[in-house]
Amino acid sequence: DELGQIARSLESVSQQQADNLAQLNNLSTAIEQSNDAIVITSVKGTIDYVNRAYCRLSGYKKSELLGQNPRLLKSGEVGKDTYEQLWHHLSQEKTWRGELVNKRKDGSSYILWSTITPVLNEDGVVTHYIGVQSDITERRADQERLRFLAYHDSLTGLPNRAKLVEDIECRLEDTQFESADA
Repeated sequence: DELGQIARSLESVSQQQADNLAQLNNLSTAIEQSNDAIVITSVKGTIDYVNRAYCRLSGYKKSELLGQNPRLLKSGEVGKDTYEQLWHHLSQEKTWRGELVNKRKDGSSYILWSTITPVLNEDGVVTHYIGVQSDITERRADQERLRFLAYHDSLTGLPNRAKLVEDIECRLEDTQFESADA
């Protein structure tokens, strides 16, 4: 009876391990095949994992990114204050969301909507950071085109009436501020 009980316990543990492995495989497949770029870094700032989308977006191979610092992709187009806010959030174990501009291996820039989350162990200590990023370069370009077309003639490219009205309103506001200061 005691031997049978041990055998059933071992079988239960074995089944639980098989279930955990299946769940881990499903999770791994989902992350690897995600359309969003996913990166996991250590607290020291080295890249421990990237998925296929991250490689496709950055132009780097996985082997070129692992062990590197994400600064490798820094374009220089993001202000210091953005990085200060990012690290302020992360140092408080909070998720940060915002836009970053990175540089591909070929030197071209791309705009990302990025969510970076600290990963805590069971003791509440940050062990890693997970970044999930979406390329919003085309969306941003479309917004700029729409903004331009709202204030410029589509045929000539010259400012239109809406732009003229906006410029006049801005100048009137500036004049009112100057009068108030005097």
